[in-house]
Amino acid sequence: MFPPVHAPRLRVGLRRASGAVLLAGLLSLPALARPTQSWLRDGVVAQVSAKEIPHLADLAARGVTVVTPAENLVGDPAEDFVAAAHAAGLKALLPVGFANGVADRAAHVYTNLLPRIAASRADGWFGKGTMSGTLEEWSLIRPGLDALRPGAVLVSDGSRLGNQVAAFDADLPPPWTQTFDAVLKGRKPVSELPKLWAFMRANRPEGARFLRTSPHWDPVPIAFAMCLDGIPCFTPGQARAACARDVLPLFARLRAQEPALRTGELRWLDNDRPSQVASFVRTAPDGRALVCVFNLSKDPLTVKVALPGALADAPLASAGAAFADGAYVFSGPGYDIRARAGAPAVSAERAARRRAVAAAKDPRARAFDLKGPGYGDPSRLTARAAPPGLKGAVMYQLFLRMFTRAGTLKAAEARLGWLKDLGVDLVYLCPVAEADRGTDRAYWSARQKGSRLDNPANPYRISNYFAVDPEYGTEQDLKDFVRTAHAHGLKVYFDLVYYHCGPHAVFLQEKPNWVLRKADGSFELGEWAFPRLDVGNPEVREYLYENMVWYLREFGCDGFRCDVGDMLPLGFREEAYRRCRAVRDDVVMMCEGHDATDQQVAFDLNYAFPMLFAIQDFLKGTGSATNLSVSCVARESRYPKGYRWMRCFQNHDFANCGPGQERWEKKYGTALNDALLATIFTLDGVPMVYNGQEVADTAPHSIWSDREHGRMGVDWSNALTPAGARRRDLVRKLADLRHRHPALFDAPTEFLPVPCPHDVYVFRRPLPDGSAWLTAVNISAQPRAVAVPDAFSIVLAADGVRLDPAGGQLQLPPHGWAITNKESK
Repeated sequence: MFPPVHAPRLRVGLRRASGAVLLAGLLSLPALARPTQSWLRDGVVAQVSAKEIPHLADLAARGVTVVTPAENLVGDPAEDFVAAAHAAGLKALLPVGFANGVADRAAHVYTNLLPRIAASRADGWFGKGTMSGTLEEWSLIRPGLDALRPGAVLVSDGSRLGNQVAAFDADLPPPWTQTFDAVLKGRKPVSELPKLWAFMRANRPEGARFLRTSPHWDPVPIAFAMCLDGIPCFTPGQARAACARDVLPLFARLRAQEPALRTGELRWLDNDRPSQVASFVRTAPDGRALVCVFNLSKDPLTVKVALPGALADAPLASAGAAFADGAYVFSGPGYDIRARAGAPAVSAERAARRRAVAAAKDPRARAFDLKGPGYGDPSRLTARAAPPGLKGAVMYQLFLRMFTRAGTLKAAEARLGWLKDLGVDLVYLCPVAEADRGTDRAYWSARQKGSRLDNPANPYRISNYFAVDPEYGTEQDLKDFVRTAHAHGLKVYFDLVYYHCGPHAVFLQEKPNWVLRKADGSFELGEWAFPRLDVGNPEVREYLYENMVWYLREFGCDGFRCDVGDMLPLGFREEAYRRCRAVRDDVVMMCEGHDATDQQVAFDLNYAFPMLFAIQDFLKGTGSATNLSVSCVARESRYPKGYRWMRCFQNHDFANCGPGQERWEKKYGTALNDALLATIFTLDGVPMVYNGQEVADTAPHSIWSDREHGRMGVDWSNALTPAGARRRDLVRKLADLRHRHPALFDAPTEFLPVPCPHDVYVFRRPLPDGSAWLTAVNISAQPRAVAVPDAFSIVLAADGVRLDPAGGQLQLPPHGWAITNKESK
């Protein structure tokens, strides 16, 4: 239900948005439409009748991305529709409108419409009867919608001045549909369409979005609607009808592949059959141009078009048309879509750069507050809700260079079944973006130089954020990797590196001000000797947001790990989450950092550095078990309630060996590493296993080693040794424990007093079902004993551990550990 505590604030906000203030704002109409979600802007919408609801998966397979019911569904039927849409991978818009006879529409907004919006899982709302009321009345909904459901959209079934400034994200314009219908019936010439298009563009804010429908169920008008600027929209039944069977999937793929058909500028082209033929060019931000010619009449004809240059020999799509000697020959209704000859191949990086520059001109982008909101005392805060997929999940960090001898995506893809069998749910894939290969050591980190491997390609020094490094494979290889992971039931998180870039980043020649510079023009270098990106520049921010969206849309990843995320401004971090969630509402964001404000908006998980540093200290002998049982607990208690940790004690940094250095597995022994795995798997949060830990790998690793430099990597033959087999069995059992008891994710943790606090830590995890788990770890090289409460029994333990049932004494050998359980009554 609508949260009562918010109602007074919303009521005040709605009143402030009404009356003369709103009308005065509309009279001085801004130059820009309000921003919207990319999934709507770039999507394909279908209105569906009740009989089509069981076939939503068929619509998704054809290329539809957003659905809205034709009938006025409310209550459970509406939510059933949303659930069915989400199950098919579709976004769902529910109808919304004012009931007939409502006298006080302002009251109706916050007593009826907004409570319904707050309680729904819909991705947006389709306004019905929007032209029957005033724009002022519809604008009352917007502040509440933005407050209660950030990222939700509101679409209008009509079109008028100010719609997309005050209230709506897109319009379904009746004048366009009516004129298009008259053209197709032969009552008006085709030339009326460019005139109406120009009129509407001149009388709407820049960037206004229109839903483009075909009033006739024929392939050519449908294709025409899908090639125009705006959002293709199908009427009830149309998307599943025979007329759309071939044309919808074809043009949905074209729109996905060609930015020109999604965000490109549209310019009408003259032709010598203006009453019958529509011709225009769509130009993408990177300069690639597509010429689209449609015979909207039923007559066979030949037409010459004033082309913007020579065209490619082969069309991208063609039906009933031939092109030769500069003329189009149509056998009847038809179309021809082809690229301009010599047009640059679509470059994701250049397209993103141009979109970023354009978006940065928006006054809202220039006025963006990088500081973010002031949250006050973090210990008084509560973290936002966790995504359901994290509860009970096990993560695996996969560093390609060390994971296989080939170090490629294809080689790693072949081992994804191994991870699934291990019990992994989430794969965190280290950076695959193209690395800077500059050999000037002034821009190498100290560890890179100290590795003595002479490899200039540091995976965390990026030259092209929109390219897969050829060392790992191709874009298609990355898509295949994610697709195969999903087939195994694994989610994949990509690694984002936005604090710094390489000195030869592809954008620096045209955009030298995208990095921070000293007074003499030289790079301002960060902690690792790489140029720092200037996220204070709105163009840079928009470029990085574009990169995240590109990964989500093009490769289907499930979330991101953000390298040194807390070194970027809070406002940037929070907006990054909002941008990603607009594309994928179940996206997961993990931060390599532990700012106490991170989980208000920006992140779902943070590295458990307080725990990791405590472990590091007692392993080195500079601390004891109290580092974990006292110091770590005290530090973590200062974080907001519900704060979520990613827990590991090995990752690519801690396993990164310099010359002569040993892995922790070898330096501290298998037994102690087993004990630490038992620790992270029974603490709260999400446990993470690093490359090869599951086979007790002792081989040295270096993030600068690849198949040409040092050839370090996991020694998978260790899986065949007794130690490796025991470790794999342990990890599988620990993962199974997490899966069977997902409440370990966020249940309370109680460290218990012990007689030898410097050598042993013991913590208890009471679960909501009345059961409890207790983990005891002896980090010393001497046997130790601790008391265990009544009714606890051993579930998993190191060799030599014994529990005296009578006395309740748990005997722990050197580096011994035990996980015990008390069943619920």
